[in-house]
Amino acid sequence: ADTASTELLDAARIDLDSWERDFPEVPNPSGEGTKALRTILTPSMLVALGGCRMGEIEAVRAFEIGNTYTKNYLIPTKEPFKSWNLSFGAYGEGENMDNMRGTMRAFLLNMGIGEVEFVAESEYGTYAPDQCERIVTKDPSGQEVELGIMGKFHPEVIENFFIGCDAYGAELFLDLVVGLV
Repeated sequence: ADTASTELLDAARIDLDSWERDFPEVPNPSGEGTKALRTILTPSMLVALGGCRMGEIEAVRAFEIGNTYTKNYLIPTKEPFKSWNLSFGAYGEGENMDNMRGTMRAFLLNMGIGEVEFVAESEYGTYAPDQCERIVTKDPSGQEVELGIMGKFHPEVIENFFIGCDAYGAELFLDLVVGLV
């Protein structure tokens, strides 16, 4: 589902003033009120990882490609902007930051993006502050482009989603990735 909830963003430790909480709303197809559209995929991935752990699955590497939405701030009466994102999640023996970095590098290389940097990020609450990185490349004109974010999930996030062990994740702005190739 493309819907969002503040409860999931709270559990994922998304800052209260983050753009990710500024959900676009559209009429509910059932005719009752509106529904909020999700701005990121990571909370859904966390739900999936927690479900796998509760199902006693010892190791998981998963991904989701899905729609995300942002408000149209230029023309608020227009439909929200729709994008594609790609979310990764993993836990189990051998999973660590180097492994997640390698997964991101390999994926982006297969998409035609060979040069990427991983830039330390300490203020994104979903990930542990000392194990979070923004994924960056340059466009053909040399301008820096942020492709996504990755890291080891914060201990509170792991607890909130019943994962019960170290887990790692990433979210890429797939439209940007495809636009660069």
